[in-house]
Amino acid sequence: MINSFRVVVFLDLLVRVIAHSLPSSLWEATSYSDLLKFDGYGARLMLVHPIYDWLPLVLFIVALISLALFQNWGRFAFLLLWSLSTLGALVFGVRVVPPLLMFLGLLVATLDGLILAIVFFGPMREVFASRKAAQERIRAA
Repeated sequence: MINSFRVVVFLDLLVRVIAHSLPSSLWEATSYSDLLKFDGYGARLMLVHPIYDWLPLVLFIVALISLALFQNWGRFAFLLLWSLSTLGALVFGVRVVPPLLMFLGLLVATLDGLILAIVFFGPMREVFASRKAAQERIRAA
């Protein structure tokens, strides 16, 4: 179960990095490139600096690595990041994305749901809890 969990975490990380690394030239010359101009239409919050694009990826990578190492705080960091990115849909306006990015986004969403279910409701919950208890015993000694 532990190795399967790590595979899911690694796939999530890999798909995220691939999605962020795709060059925009893949869809700029396509028939729907005019539609991409409407991305962000009606946004209540416009964050256009590149740090706002890359910071979430870096934070997710840190959280995913901590999950792979069974750090208890990683569960809550991942849940917080997932919650913030989900709630972000309410303030960032209309999203227009190319089909490939939509596919990768849906794949990430599925993997995220699987990870959250495993670490909070599945048998891996005990692994995170026992690791926390073991660390507390070490600190107390």
